[in-house]
Amino acid sequence: MPALTVVFTSVKKFDGEKQRYLTGGEYIQMSGRAGRRGLDRVGVVIAMVDEAVEHDTLKNLTGGGADVLNSAFHLTYNMILNLLRSEGIEPRHIMERSFAQYQRERSKPELLRQVAGLQAMILAADVPNEAVFKQYTLCTSLIAKYKEARLAVMRQPKYLAPFLVEGRLVKVVRAADGVNFYTGFVRGANMAAHTVEVSVICEKIDPTLGKAFRPCHVTAYTSETADLYTVNFNLADIATATRFRINMPAGGGNTDKARSDLIAKLSHLFKAHKDDVPTLTGTEMGINDGEFDKLAAQIERLEKQLEKNVFYVATTSAAASAASSTAPATSDPEVLSLQADYARFEDKKRMELQLKDIQLQLEEVSKTVFEDELMKMKSVLRRLDFLSKDDLVERKARVACEITTTDENELLLTELLFRGVFNGMETEMVVALLSCLVNVHRTPDNFSLPEEFQGPLQSLQETVTRIAEVSQEAGLITSASTVIAGHENMTREQQKQANDKKNQSDKVLPSLMEVTYKWAKGSKFSELVGLTDAYEGDIVRMMRRLEEMLRQLAGAAKSSHLGNAELHDKFSKGIDLIKRDIVFAGSLYL
Repeated sequence: MPALTVVFTSVKKFDGEKQRYLTGGEYIQMSGRAGRRGLDRVGVVIAMVDEAVEHDTLKNLTGGGADVLNSAFHLTYNMILNLLRSEGIEPRHIMERSFAQYQRERSKPELLRQVAGLQAMILAADVPNEAVFKQYTLCTSLIAKYKEARLAVMRQPKYLAPFLVEGRLVKVVRAADGVNFYTGFVRGANMAAHTVEVSVICEKIDPTLGKAFRPCHVTAYTSETADLYTVNFNLADIATATRFRINMPAGGGNTDKARSDLIAKLSHLFKAHKDDVPTLTGTEMGINDGEFDKLAAQIERLEKQLEKNVFYVATTSAAASAASSTAPATSDPEVLSLQADYARFEDKKRMELQLKDIQLQLEEVSKTVFEDELMKMKSVLRRLDFLSKDDLVERKARVACEITTTDENELLLTELLFRGVFNGMETEMVVALLSCLVNVHRTPDNFSLPEEFQGPLQSLQETVTRIAEVSQEAGLITSASTVIAGHENMTREQQKQANDKKNQSDKVLPSLMEVTYKWAKGSKFSELVGLTDAYEGDIVRMMRRLEEMLRQLAGAAKSSHLGNAELHDKFSKGIDLIKRDIVFAGSLYL
């Protein structure tokens, strides 16, 4: 409500993940309450800043403007079914007129302008010898691709393991993050664990920072800043095995003198071969693999094509001349001209790649928002007999339209109704089972339920799994354990919440099932608190959401599409059983 003065005790807030500064929109919303209409000429806002704040941060906070408004529109099964049930209205009609569609198409004019500009620049770019450069880039890229595939074969344990013996020089690139540890000596290998111990040069470890190895190139080595360490690597970290193997010093090379000798050997190796130390060939490793031989033949064929390429011949000849003399590598006018042309070719290629990327963006923004998701969700509805093959709503769909739960459980609840899961179940057990779908209290470790709850719970989980499997087959979710109900269409924050869920128990949370059963049986609230570690507020919130779900199910059971008076009476009775006492009190201030 309005007030003369608004005081911010802090300019930071906890957003559920971390402490952060208030946004401009949040500040405006709260500070705007200062000053009462008709009573105060001005309103006073006081911000208690108790720590050093950057000037720009404070400026953005107080004058940054309102927060950006983004659409939260997403498709739900209930929305699709209700729209299909109405004649003359298609879900696509709503999607095309949504704020989300407007936001998507807002960037279209700018993208079209960029496309026109790039197309004009590409058309105007005149590159001599363009065909020569295209052949050169194609051949070099394919050779690199095939060599990488060939190395993958050579790194297979059955070929590489016999050569990972003590003293073998290997090149190490950590697969997890791509960090290059250069060349080192193998100290031992454990093929059962797929690990290799390699001595590599690393920066000296600071004990205060923990044992984190940082590689050091042999050319940067000094005894003050680096040393030889034996590091345990995964087999996948071994890039290649070289042809060289040395006799390790006596005592395993753990003395200062032994480590110095090994570093000297690495330095001598670098002087002789730089970083291009000869590696074992497929023949030397005894590789007998048809795919490997095919890759070798393809590389040889491409290299022969390169040898006829004018640009390749000119640049390699110039590089060879520069290596054998002190003359500059670019002194030949023909080579200089080709290199300048190649630079223009790369610029043109970069523009073509940029144009392709923008055209893909343009194609994406031209689509109707959630168009792919709509097709997949319709596929799920057809598989579950909610829609006919002509997208006509079936009886199940009309029942689902009567259920509008906030958790988007309409498919699941309708399936439970038509499978007859509730038919032979006592009312108290029905209420307890449905609590699993509105509960937010995580199931504790080593949680167990009495035997009487296991059967109903299994029936519920089987239905959840069935819907999840159909959703997976339609491409809506990545695994059968992912939560159902169209989470793929949600906002970024909703998607994050959905992705945090790892198994089916996140859809079915039975931790308050026994609590709900006993409450329906007439137990006191004080008795329920002792049965669970859930907060009292969680129990109350679950009960109130459960009452809403039971009310909708009662309406669905009574509708002409289902017409089951027995189920209607059962759900209505369930409402009467749980809607009592402090849980549904209008206020605690009585």
